[in-house]
Amino acid sequence: MAAAVFTLFTFLVAVWAVVYAKRQVQGAREQLEEARSLRREQAQPYVVAYARTRDEVSPHQLEVVLENLGATGARNVVVTSAPPLVRTDPATGGAEPVALPYLLPFLAPSQRWQTYWDSGPELVASNLPQRFEVTVAYDDSFGDHHQEVFVLDWSVFVPRLFSGERTVHHLGKALEDLAKTMKAWSSKNEVVRVATYDGEDFDRKRAREARSAAHRRAKRGRAHQELVERLLPAEASAVVPDEVTEDASPASEAASGPEPFRSPSSEA
Repeated sequence: MAAAVFTLFTFLVAVWAVVYAKRQVQGAREQLEEARSLRREQAQPYVVAYARTRDEVSPHQLEVVLENLGATGARNVVVTSAPPLVRTDPATGGAEPVALPYLLPFLAPSQRWQTYWDSGPELVASNLPQRFEVTVAYDDSFGDHHQEVFVLDWSVFVPRLFSGERTVHHLGKALEDLAKTMKAWSSKNEVVRVATYDGEDFDRKRAREARSAAHRRAKRGRAHQELVERLLPAEASAVVPDEVTEDASPASEAASGPEPFRSPSSEA
């Protein structure tokens, strides 16, 4: 009896050990499969499509970007859009298609493909659609096929507020305009007139002109007085005409010359 009980106990322990070992093996196999799948997912490419502002200089302009955010390269990348992606045509005021790559043979990790999409003011003023669904399909290094759908929506960017910024781009543009102006000056049919200014010479010239004007007024006053004395009686000649008395004060004031002109640089 005791031997039978011992034998049954041994059998149950053996069965339990087999079941436990099977579960351990199955658990280890599942963990190994999960780790393998995780490594595979981490190693696979991940190509996304999104819209972003071109740069800080032109925050009202957007571009479409395809980028591989994965750890390995993507092969046979195909991009489609529904409805077809379009932008405003400045020449006609209508729409023109945005050329997307039908097939990219390879897109390396962190590599981007980008193109100009549209300008905000022009698109908002037009009747063009603002929401597009872009489908990106590609293969990984194991030959598996992947397909993702991304939404490009202009309405997300419309309520934004941004401030202008001056960068090296504006400096380059200003230098380009300056070069065009200098080139126009150097052409054969153009005449450049240059005006120079000397503050002290200008002040002396004004003083000479003022003294000369005062001298002429005084000379006219004396000639007028002599004419009155010859034509009018002696008692009337004592009366000095108003024109002479009025001219006398400017003449006396102008004798010393006007106040010298001072340029802003001399005052500083």
